Amino acid sequence: MTYTRRQYVLMSVLAAGLAALVVDVLFLRDGDLPPQKAQAETAGDAEKLVPAAPQASADAPRYALARKVRDLAAAQPAASEAAGDPFQPSDDWMAELRKKPVELDPGQAIAQGFLERHRLSSVLCLPTQSTAIVDQQILKVGDGLDGFRLISIKPTSVIFSHGSINVVLNINQAASAKEQ
Repeated sequence: MTYTRRQYVLMSVLAAGLAALVVDVLFLRDGDLPPQKAQAETAGDAEKLVPAAPQASADAPRYALARKVRDLAAAQPAASEAAGDPFQPSDDWMAELRKKPVELDPGQAIAQGFLERHRLSSVLCLPTQSTAIVDQQILKVGDGLDGFRLISIKPTSVIFSHGSINVVLNINQAASAKEQ
């Protein structure tokens, strides 16, 4: 008999559930809590209700794993104020960042200035010649703009070059610069 992949997955889930049940029954339960009895009432028997068996106190967990976690937490108290926000950078680290100004080398400064001054509006890719509209100017490969030469036109971006610096202008996106 052959099983499908879905049947193997379902059998694996069933086996994992059974294994968890066995671990819970054999190792995690302390056995000090009696089983709870369920009660039901009907409209006519409301006066004859018998109070339920006393249950464990509200602050004591019913299951052994929860009880063990509670006991572990009580044994090692942690001050929530000291823990703070794990995603918040420390004040020392932020102070160091504020001290250091961002230093761009001259090439990066030129590229950053180009990115801030220019915007790619649209691109027209044809088999014979592609064109791009940058700041309302129609440009083709080889044309220059502010000392940069247009070297590539792609469907959603154009690449300008100035020496070893390439600048990528994207349509409706922030542009990026990289040195080669």
